[in-house]
Order: sequence, then structure tokens, then C-alpha cells
Amino acid sequence: MLLDAEAQPLPGKVAEDLRVLHRHAQRVARIAHGLLSFARESPGERGPVDLNQVVEETLLLVEKGADKSGITIRRALTPSLPPVHGDSNALQQVVMNLLTNARDALGSGGVITLETSLVPGRPGMARLTVRDTGPGISPDVLPRIFDPFYTTKTEGTGLGLSISYGIVRDHKGTIDVESLPGQGTTFILTFPSLAEGVLS
Repeated sequence: MLLDAEAQPLPGKVAEDLRVLHRHAQRVARIAHGLLSFARESPGERGPVDLNQVVEETLLLVEKGADKSGITIRRALTPSLPPVHGDSNALQQVVMNLLTNARDALGSGGVITLETSLVPGRPGMARLTVRDTGPGISPDVLPRIFDPFYTTKTEGTGLGLSISYGIVRDHKGTIDVESLPGQGTTFILTFPSLAEGVLS
């Protein structure tokens, strides 16, 4: 369809929608590839990963829909962040899961902030923070959010955060959550960068 659009010009909005569809199709293909790799217990392709780029590429897929829902997405990305060693597709899946959860929590309005930074006192560590202004998570639910198949959503599978936790751990990282009812939720992901010499 994109090739046809180039041969027969379409309105700009239609062409942009086609590009979004193309990016989603590519993401579905990557997820299918990742599932096949997971089934074979073979790791995905690893290399230097720019967390800022992972954030930007994921936002390309969700920002437009969030805007239509009245949700504002803010970035606070640290330039020259040291790369981490990992699988960019898997890390994009983590960011997508966190954004999807934040969007679902906000419903029809609110703010999601994505921030990258160095960890104070540990310059070889890179941090990614995803924060929302949603209703927060109750204390009785909070300890279970990473459990497989645990969900508070009527249509959820309860696998998103469990898979994300596994991916972060597989990258030698940590994932923490801070939340209070009525005060939003913050996920903090910390990864060793290539500066720390983590190559496996």
C-alpha cells in the first residue's frame, strides 16, 4: 500500500496512517520472531542498545493513539546515555508493556513521563523510568504485579509485566515499582551499560 501511495499520491494523513500500520506490522513480525526464539530457548540478537532510541521507536507506535485519548506523553531523555548490551526488540517490548499499562490506568486523560538517566554514584548504570499520573496500585496488589497470569484487567492476560520482568532480569537489570493509591505509578528499570563491561 505504501508503494501504491508513492505511485498515486494520497492525502498526507492517509500516508502517515499507512506508515504507522507498516511499523506495527514490522513490530508484530519481530514479536513473532521473539516468540519463536523463546520457544527454541535461543537468545535474540544482542548488541549495543541505545535506550533513548528504544523509547523513541516505541513512542512512534503509541503516541498518536495516546494523544487521541487525551493522554500527554513527556520525554526527559539524557543525551549521550551509555549503551546497554542487549536485544533492542525485547527491550522495546518491555517499554511497550509499561506504556500500555500506563495508558490503560489513565483511561481518558493524564500524563505519562519517560525518563532516561545515569544512576547517581554509578556512572556505568543506565536507568529508564516510566511514570504515570494514574490512580496508583493498592498495597495489597503491588506485591503480585509481576506474578504470571495475575491481572486486575477484565481483558488482560496477566503476562505483560511477568514477561517484562524476565526480559529485564535476562539483561542483568532490575525493575522496581513505586506506587500509592491516588498518586500514580513509577516503574524504574536499571541496566548495566557497556561501560561496566557486561557482555553476556
